[in-house]
Amino acid sequence: MNTVGMVVTHQCSDVWLASKAFDKALCRVKSILNQCGIKDIKISRNCFTAGHVPDIYPQQGVLSALHAALFYQTHSHVICVPPDMPGLSVELIRWLLVSGRIAKRSCHYRDYSLPIYLHNDKALRERLEYGLSEGLPVNTDNIEILKCRSLVAPDPSRLVRIFD
Repeated sequence: MNTVGMVVTHQCSDVWLASKAFDKALCRVKSILNQCGIKDIKISRNCFTAGHVPDIYPQQGVLSALHAALFYQTHSHVICVPPDMPGLSVELIRWLLVSGRIAKRSCHYRDYSLPIYLHNDKALRERLEYGLSEGLPVNTDNIEILKCRSLVAPDPSRLVRIFD
């Protein structure tokens, strides 16, 4: 299975998303993903234009974006990254990719919901579908429902987001 890149914009302000700073950050994140061998990159945002992936369950936060990424890309694993993480590096993304591929399971850095590598399988899609469709309290970036492998970040300061 190949891996698709997903830029998750759910926690970014609308003003920032409409700015030149977002365009610059998006180019930077796409470059990082390209350097990691990810050529197919989408943007998770609730609009229906080419290159964007809208939520199936709107207003459910980051989990809704991850759910949509898995369901629209059922034949690909997904690496989800935020656009507002200026310290994000090729090394941090490669470590997630390699760790997830070797372990054959989803993984993220401890204490951070993004970036995250999603090992796309039926069990993960069903867990997310159940959580979102049953109205469980998932309207946060609480990703415990995914049962990911938690990795220690080599430099946690590089995972700080602008909008945290």
